[in-house]
Amino acid sequence: MSDDTLQGRFIWYELLTSDPDAATGFYTELIGWGTAEWGEGENPYVMWTTDGTPETAMGGVIPLPEEARKAGAPPHWLPYVG
Repeated sequence: MSDDTLQGRFIWYELLTSDPDAATGFYTELIGWGTAEWGEGENPYVMWTTDGTPETAMGGVIPLPEEARKAGAPPHWLPYVG
């Protein structure tokens, strides 16, 4: 079942960056976002949240892939539209 209230709206935001830890600290301090980790292992997915719980997730931060950096891609936001 689709949710028509989300159609055409930004529904998820991902930040691809060469320094996820620094970006997480920066946006947490600047905007007051919380974070929640999803998954296990060496590189869990870090989600942006409004209060630090996964239920309020609105995006995530991931490392910019090495091949993208070598090709000249800068850190950037990737929005998803419903």
